[in-house]
Amino acid sequence: MSALSLVAGAVAILLAILLIALTIKRRREEKLLEKEPVEALELRKRLLTDALKTLEIEHEKKKIPDAYYRSIKDYFKKEAIRVLREIDRRK
Repeated sequence: MSALSLVAGAVAILLAILLIALTIKRRREEKLLEKEPVEALELRKRLLTDALKTLEIEHEKKKIPDAYYRSIKDYFKKEAIRVLREIDRRK
């Protein structure tokens, strides 16, 4: 067996472990949202919406570099989507 084959196998195993870990993490986060009262979810939605608006304003004023802006915006948007889905699921 060549060294390249061993490295490729190790990388494949690490990727599989990472995928499993991310799946477990996401399921835990979803279970936490399921336990939150609707009022808390609505508050979280408002806070995320306000944070996105503020982020946009600060970015337009050049107070936040593009790379940070995209990263933070992506995080807030993903979180907002999760919250909105949970709110919709309960209706």
